Amino acid sequence: MHSRREEIPFPGAIVVCGIRLDNPSVLSEALSFRGEQYTPGYTYVDRATEKDVVVLRLKEESQSFGSREAGRGLKTKIMTLARSSGGRIVLDLANVPLISSSFADEVFGKVFSELGPMNFMSKVQIVGTNRVVRQLIDRAIAQRMALLAKPS
Repeated sequence: MHSRREEIPFPGAIVVCGIRLDNPSVLSEALSFRGEQYTPGYTYVDRATEKDVVVLRLKEESQSFGSREAGRGLKTKIMTLARSSGGRIVLDLANVPLISSSFADEVFGKVFSELGPMNFMSKVQIVGTNRVVRQLIDRAIAQRMALLAKPS
């Protein structure tokens, strides 16, 4: 066994390991934690999509609201939930005093564009915004709408 430090392009940690498969029970042994058997596959998305409404509190989901890069992970999470769930996704921006235009476009503009207007309106609800944040989100969506309306 060995370990090494590597730079990764996101906050957090990554663990890479390999196991020999000549022992059939090695995987179940490897997935036992504190005497409990871990069953892979029942993920956050699985739990979330069982609900009629998934609430994402953006203050808890992102450490920053100032760049496109800060919004990429959140956009991916929203799109995964939107594609996996038949329910609504409530994006709660309470206690988020300001977002950048690029963050607004990355999260709200691109989600709008990828889902399409009708799906976005039926699946996504935005709550808890102040006036400035709402204007930035509206502008990002309006700009994406204009791009969708342009003939190719």
